[in-house]
Amino acid sequence: MAVLEKKTSLRENRELYRKDYYSWALKTADLVRQGRFAEIDPEVLGEEIEDMGKSEKREFTNLLSQSFSHLIKVAYLLEKYPDNKNRWRKDAEIFLEDAMDTLRENPGLKGELPKIVEDSWKRARGLVFQAFDDFTKRGDLDRAGIPAACPWAPEAVLAGNILPQDPEGGSKIRVSGLG
Repeated sequence: MAVLEKKTSLRENRELYRKDYYSWALKTADLVRQGRFAEIDPEVLGEEIEDMGKSEKREFTNLLSQSFSHLIKVAYLLEKYPDNKNRWRKDAEIFLEDAMDTLRENPGLKGELPKIVEDSWKRARGLVFQAFDDFTKRGDLDRAGIPAACPWAPEAVLAGNILPQDPEGGSKIRVSGLG
């Protein structure tokens, strides 16, 4: 005799979501695979799927911000901290490569690229402000010549050619971009 699996009510599904997110996620994934959509709270599932997309956007923005913050250091703080040049360049390259990987996996983000680039630049300025005691007020970033707006067009970021010259060979470091 076959064992029938107990049906989950919408109320039970909502309750599980509130009390134990992990168990809710596993249970809901199982219900989706079985095609038991009537037992799933569509509002909650829709919110969670939307949040997954937002998470990818946050990851891309964070990686781009990290790359930009290191590019700011190379372009505007190198005179004061010359020993950090290679590390900052490498970090900028690695974060940009990771950002491009995330964008390749989520090409729908390209439509939001102008806003993401500006948000990432703003965050990068904040990271630099936070990391250096040289800056006591945000206005100090402006006085150091660090632009308030991103100096690169989204297309240049997509192409991956925003990195500074390689000090060894004189050529630009090239990131496999999407442009």
